[in-house]
Amino acid sequence: MRKGLETPLLIRGLQVRYYYLMGGIIAVLALFLLTAFLGLTKTMTLASFSSFAIKVLISGSICTLSYVYLSKKSRVVKYRFKGKLESTISNRDIFQYL
Repeated sequence: MRKGLETPLLIRGLQVRYYYLMGGIIAVLALFLLTAFLGLTKTMTLASFSSFAIKVLISGSICTLSYVYLSKKSRVVKYRFKGKLESTISNRDIFQYL
């Protein structure tokens, strides 16, 4: 975690609002997998097991893709100062630039 005056708070690489959204996505997927697991334990056939395995793979890919998408949206926009130096714009950087 890093919080400065110029940068927003990041939790595990996500902004706070995206972190809570990711938590909601994980909770819904966990509930989905729990119901699929309970269905698997009721029938215990090869078809129900393969269905559960496919649901696990789909849920894992949804979770991974949503994390990648939200972490890209959480990145701070960088601006260029004096040549190739990249930095976030702040009052201190503007003051030193002038």
